[in-house]
Amino acid sequence: MIIYLVRHAKAGHRGDDLTLDRHRHLTTAGIRQAKAIAGYFTTHPVGRILSSPYARCIETMEPTAAELGIEIEVSEALAEETTLSRLAGLLEELAAVAAVAICSHGNVIPAAMDLVGRFSPEALACAKGSVTRLDTATGQVAYLSFPG
Repeated sequence: MIIYLVRHAKAGHRGDDLTLDRHRHLTTAGIRQAKAIAGYFTTHPVGRILSSPYARCIETMEPTAAELGIEIEVSEALAEETTLSRLAGLLEELAAVAAVAICSHGNVIPAAMDLVGRFSPEALACAKGSVTRLDTATGQVAYLSFPG
């Protein structure tokens, strides 16, 4: 199985109202990153695309979904406030998928890497607008960053 862990692209400022955090949209730089990520997936196609319900994650994957003709599946298990058990359950469900793209947050991606037992110093930093490719069969990890 190949898991592509995508950190959402650059978004607007968080601000003080965390209830509005789910609705932060991508910045102009973030939109450029999302388009670059979509270009990457044209040569690394996936069977499924999953995303945190946060707007910035969905918007990051929209160009990829359009390019590949795949719908984005929204999952609370990928939200910033997810639990390890919810995340583990989702990863277990996806085990039969040959290749999947998962868009989430800076606190969730390292946890997902930990759950599948794959590490990379660059990937653990998971900059906004980055993709970490995990091959669970070979243990290979590749990290790509898409500047805005």
